[in-house]
Amino acid sequence: IHLRPHNATIFVNDNQTRSFLSIPVSDESSRWAKRLLLPPIDATMLRFGQKAYYDEGIMHVSIASVKGNMIPIILKKRR
Repeated sequence: IHLRPHNATIFVNDNQTRSFLSIPVSDESSRWAKRLLLPPIDATMLRFGQKAYYDEGIMHVSIASVKGNMIPIILKKRR
């Protein structure tokens, strides 16, 4: 899997209870993961009554996390 560290970003979970510093994977690695890794993961998630992976999701590696939505705090400090 090839990473794009120059495109590191912050993601926030759906409930906005946690923020993640994440590094996206390359387009080629993303296609590979969506084709080979996600189908069995999605099948397992559905089997246990959970949602499948987001179709519009960005394949990434999270390298750190913190409680809460940090995006407003970061934007405020950039002003």
